Amino acid sequence: MQQQETSRFGSESTAAQVAEGVDLAGRVALVTGGSGGLGAESARVLASRGARVLIAARDVAKAEKVAAEIRASTALDAESAARLWPLSEKLLGATFC
Repeated sequence: MQQQETSRFGSESTAAQVAEGVDLAGRVALVTGGSGGLGAESARVLASRGARVLIAARDVAKAEKVAAEIRASTALDAESAARLWPLSEKLLGATFC
């Protein structure tokens, strides 16, 4: 019979606490619903851990605002900031910020 493993995380844990010590450099994260709430927080934490983050949202303007806020709040260097892209329905022709 398997033993259930207890987690060191609970309902009060933050995304930053869960991702602490995780190196996501060279990884790509696609965050759906990234224009607000949990999606925006997930995108922020993933970007802060080094991932290239694509933010998928119905409202591209909101996604662009979130991307700008993440860049500012995480003090990303220019290379890391360039990896944070709002993803629009026009992905193939989009200009990424």
